Amino acid sequence: SSAREGGKFLDSISKIAKTIKCEKLGFRELADWIRRVFAARGKKISQDAVNIIKENYGAGGLAALENEIEKIASFVGTKEYITATAVEGLSGNDVNRTVFDLAEFVISKRPEEAFRVLEKLLVTEKPNSVLNLIAWNLRNLLKAKDIPPGADMSSVCRTLGTNWRSA
Repeated sequence: SSAREGGKFLDSISKIAKTIKCEKLGFRELADWIRRVFAARGKKISQDAVNIIKENYGAGGLAALENEIEKIASFVGTKEYITATAVEGLSGNDVNRTVFDLAEFVISKRPEEAFRVLEKLLVTEKPNSVLNLIAWNLRNLLKAKDIPPGADMSSVCRTLGTNWRSA
C-alpha cells in the first residue's frame, strides 16, 4: 500500500535529515525582524513606522513583508531614518483597510461593492496576498467572538494579535 511505502520513505529520510520547526513570529518578534531587515539595508525605522508595516502587510507573510521593506527602503533613498509619514506616503492604499471594507461589504450582503473592492485589490496585490489577508481578517473575527464583554483594551489586542496604539 502507498501509506506503508510513505512510512518507509519517511523512516529512511528521517535517518539522514534534520527537522526544523519554524514557528510563526509573534508581534514583538515580527517588529524585531522588520528592524533587522531595515538595518541590513543601512536604515533605522521608527516604532510607529514598524507598527504601520505590521498592520498593513504583516498578514501576507515574511516574503511579502520583505518585498514591502525593499520598496520602502528604495523609496526613502539615502535617508537613514524611516518615519511613519514616509511609510504612509508610500503605502497610500492601505491594503488591510481595503480588506476590512471587503469583509464589511460581504457581511452586509452588498456584492457589487465587494466585487469592486476585490477588483481594486487584485490590481495592486497578488491573489495569494489578498487571500491571506482575507483569511487573517476572518480568523480575527472568529477570535473576537470569544472576547468577553467588558474586556480591557490590552487583553482584546493581545487576543487579536494587534498593537493597542493602532487599534
